[in-house]
Amino acid sequence: MNKIPATVIVPVKNEEINLPFCLENLIGFSQVIIIDSSSTDNTPTIARKFQAEYYNFEWDGKFPKKRNWALQNLDIKNEWVLFLDADEF
Repeated sequence: MNKIPATVIVPVKNEEINLPFCLENLIGFSQVIIIDSSSTDNTPTIARKFQAEYYNFEWDGKFPKKRNWALQNLDIKNEWVLFLDADEF
């Protein structure tokens, strides 16, 4: 199956309820990245179950925040990047 050549980045914290449905809808994209903020629920387990790339981000109160950190520090494999909340589909 040819996947859509776009990277989807989903910033999350404690999204175990929304994340499974979100990730089910992203299986057609070539790269899905979850950027977590130290969730205390099953968010990390769910992300890995769907084979999304998972990173935990601990914000130090300065720049960059989560989105910019992801763009500056992760291996983005596609020219196009879509940021999506876990409750969006």
